[in-house]
Amino acid sequence: MSKKILMVENNQILSRILKMNLEGEGFSVSIVSNGREALERIKAEAPDLIFLDIKMPDMDGFQVCRTLKEDDGCKNIAVIFFTNLTDPEIQEKCSKAGAVDCLIKTD
Repeated sequence: MSKKILMVENNQILSRILKMNLEGEGFSVSIVSNGREALERIKAEAPDLIFLDIKMPDMDGFQVCRTLKEDDGCKNIAVIFFTNLTDPEIQEKCSKAGAVDCLIKTD
């Protein structure tokens, strides 16, 4: 059974490219474009890993991550932030929110 990844990314082109690459490596990938959709999908699918953008409509990635980490049913799901933000404080904010890592998107 393949590992399930949820990608929370509002850039459709980027999310499709990443989905194609990850599926090529044997992962099952679902995509949602905002925080509220992410929380609903997480409850329904229980992914093994979440790639989470920070800047999104409705709820930002930090809010989504904190909400997950407060939920006993979701707190053990690994979260990796995926962002364009390069502020040195972002890594610390990601860690405090409960993420295992923060990756910087490149052009």
